[in-house]
Amino acid sequence: MDKLIVLKPKEVAEMLCCSYGKLMRMVRANLIPHFRIGTHVLFNRDAVLKWVENGGTAHKNMS
Repeated sequence: MDKLIVLKPKEVAEMLCCSYGKLMRMVRANLIPHFRIGTHVLFNRDAVLKWVENGGTAHKNMS
């Protein structure tokens, strides 16, 4: 059984080489897989890696 690895936004921003603000804009636009527990935004590491493999990127044009 695989372990669920949960990342915080700052960890994902660092992993994607983007700013925290840009990551949170992507979350608000629902462009990156994430989930919420209460007011906390969290990320499943495997889902983010799969998203990147499938062409997801932090460098898309965000207005």
